[in-house]
Amino acid sequence: MQMSPVRAIGSHKESNPMSLLRRFAMKIFEHDFDAYAFSRQMTYHEPTVRKEFAKAVPLRTVVVYCYDPRAIGIPAAVAREFDEVYPGEIVTDEKGNKSASTTSLFEVIVAGGRAIDALRSITVAQHLFGIENIVIVHHTHCGATSFTADGIINAYRHEHGRDISTLYDRQSISISDYMTSLKHDIGLVRKSDGTPSHVNIYGYVYDIDTEGLTLVVEDSGDRTSARAEIAVEIEDFTKIVTDENFDREVLQSDIPVLVDFWAEWCGPCRIVSPTIDALGVEYQGKVKVAKLNVDDNETAMRYGIRAIPTVALFSGGDIKKTFVGVQSKRQYEESLHALLR
Repeated sequence: MQMSPVRAIGSHKESNPMSLLRRFAMKIFEHDFDAYAFSRQMTYHEPTVRKEFAKAVPLRTVVVYCYDPRAIGIPAAVAREFDEVYPGEIVTDEKGNKSASTTSLFEVIVAGGRAIDALRSITVAQHLFGIENIVIVHHTHCGATSFTADGIINAYRHEHGRDISTLYDRQSISISDYMTSLKHDIGLVRKSDGTPSHVNIYGYVYDIDTEGLTLVVEDSGDRTSARAEIAVEIEDFTKIVTDENFDREVLQSDIPVLVDFWAEWCGPCRIVSPTIDALGVEYQGKVKVAKLNVDDNETAMRYGIRAIPTVALFSGGDIKKTFVGVQSKRQYEESLHALLR
């Protein structure tokens, strides 16, 4: 009978258990982890890989909050506040490998929810997926309110013989009061070169007992640049259609087309949008996903669409199914599956 490596470590045949542990550890480190790194592949092309990552997750909002277990409800509360999809669903490819997600909200979990520890994560999230909102949340009865900057600096000096007085920005070490800490953090994020000018930044206080959010600070981004940047990101995985190209892109398409009729002022449209984007990723090559702004185009009237969001499934130049209002992803999938049989 073969013995497992764990059982063999304790075997009487090994005179020095630590020696076997070291050999076992060496085998682990010799594993070819390069096989899992995109940048180590022979066919690696950075712009292409980045474009594929942008398609994989319809990210809109990053929430920064504390690792205190009592604050675990923060991302769900923020998702409700911003009409985000959270936690979403994992999308798998034809081989069953996890390849994408339908979530539109990412979490950055750091001590006290302080922004200083989240700046790099924000930069990377923008680079890979693009973001619209950054939400900083500090919660009631947080451990970061139980000490002062001087207190922790002196404690480290006496208990560990280390001077951390210049290691961190003093205003980011603890939370003296919520208004001050959130204003400081929103300013820190806004000043960061890794924060795009179009991004909206919000500061909230989360009550761990009532699970309610209170908006304290809001810093709206430059929406002029936002429209251009967001349009580019959306176009990576969906087709923007207009009156001019609707016939060519939709009616004459060789594959079915799912058209999202929407408008910027439409709140429910924002709820539907991440789901439609996710379907574009999941059915890539099988179904084309398109979006048409009803305020800028008359095509919606041509099809008698008087309420939005409306999502229409076209095939062979005709509408096969119409969805009015917010629908679940499963409802869209059922119609797509039936059409693709």
